[in-house]
Amino acid sequence: MRLSMWVVTEWLPFEGLRADIQEGNRELRNARLLPSSGELSRSTVYLDSDESGNVLCTCGKDFIVVPGVDVDTVLTSILDCFEHYNDLDARLRDLVATGAGLDALLNEAGCTLGRFFVVADATYYIHGAGGDVSQLGDNEEALESLRSKSMPLAAIMHVNKQQGIRTRGRETYEVDVKPLGAYALATNLFNGNRHDGWLVSIGIKAPFTRGDMHVQDGVSAIVLQWMRMRADDELRTDRSAVLADLLKNGPESRETADVRLASLGWGRDDPKCIYAVRQYDPSKNPSHVIGRFLERIDPTLVVTEGEGGTVLFADLLLVQEGQLESAMAPLLAMCGCVAGKGMRFTDTEEASSHLRTAREAAERADARNPIKGFGEIKLDYALSVLRSDSVADVRHDALDLLVAYDEQHATNLVETLRAYLSCACSATAAAEALFVHRSTLLYRLDRIAEIGNVDLSDPDTRFHLDLSLRINDI
Repeated sequence: MRLSMWVVTEWLPFEGLRADIQEGNRELRNARLLPSSGELSRSTVYLDSDESGNVLCTCGKDFIVVPGVDVDTVLTSILDCFEHYNDLDARLRDLVATGAGLDALLNEAGCTLGRFFVVADATYYIHGAGGDVSQLGDNEEALESLRSKSMPLAAIMHVNKQQGIRTRGRETYEVDVKPLGAYALATNLFNGNRHDGWLVSIGIKAPFTRGDMHVQDGVSAIVLQWMRMRADDELRTDRSAVLADLLKNGPESRETADVRLASLGWGRDDPKCIYAVRQYDPSKNPSHVIGRFLERIDPTLVVTEGEGGTVLFADLLLVQEGQLESAMAPLLAMCGCVAGKGMRFTDTEEASSHLRTAREAAERADARNPIKGFGEIKLDYALSVLRSDSVADVRHDALDLLVAYDEQHATNLVETLRAYLSCACSATAAAEALFVHRSTLLYRLDRIAEIGNVDLSDPDTRFHLDLSLRINDI
């Protein structure tokens, strides 16, 4: 939160200080002792002591004089001021980023600052409130407004007569709501040129100071960020609903899906792709954060969250696949996630089946290869299906015979068979791979044919044996 010399003045606990603030720019981020030479920063408060034992704090044309205190004590106090407000700023922005409600945001700000905050829209409907509730005291009118979530008509008519209550760009200002018996600070909340309402704080003793107003300006900027993200959330929900419906229930017809996706600019015959995200390191960013990061890559992407995790839906005519994955990789790493990519498709009715293949690929992705395509794991997937879903043992009968013979006679016929098949049935290449003479390799092949009762010259037999070795993963 950027502060001003007004805020610093009101923070300092020393008696007899004098301030002359002509600019009061809200740019301050640091404090340090005045250097003997060099260019001075407008975001830094510089401290020096004079012969009379005063400490002079300066920033541009603004200065504060603190008598009878050593410079280190004043410096420490100013640094505490920055730490206090910067810590509040960080906590508030973290609440916004993690999707906290408006009441939680206002409660954090109000309790820290000793105020009670209210956010009302342009119709005077109260959307959120929180903070130091003791500041309301026994003001029954104000408490009733909070319960009804709306200002009474008399208060609305009174406020509407005051100047500047909908002026864009105006900083925090004083407002007197006599029908509520409240004297408060208000900040206009504008989203672009649209007036969305006000941030109002109660609990500061009048007369209000410029420092009070500058602090509220900082809080209002974060409230506006929350409101914009909420608007983004509503758009995100609408877009995600299109994808969620396709993936969960499937559309009633292809036309239904295509009409819904056309609103996003997607064409019926555009190539599409689904990415399924899996988190492997829960110690990193929360899993729901990755969706927010991913959809910022390109406005045409659609992201949804569900029990199965985060799913990203891309139209590959609107976003370039290579650039998309290059942008995805560091975000996945930051959140301890990997992703599986389904095959390209056009028919939206196939979306749910392609999600299943993307999730299979995600299970085989790792930190070294964070985006794994289903095309890369088709063989492994097929073998896993044969291992787990076959109604019967589909392996060649010869395999068990060869395994038993190797165990009984300490031979390596199974290893020989694997090398022979992996070397495209080249006896010379297999012999070199096994570091044996070619005649030894040929002798072993004869023994394999005899013990397993197989014909290695038959291509179907060789395929069945190779598949059996892969299924068994021997």
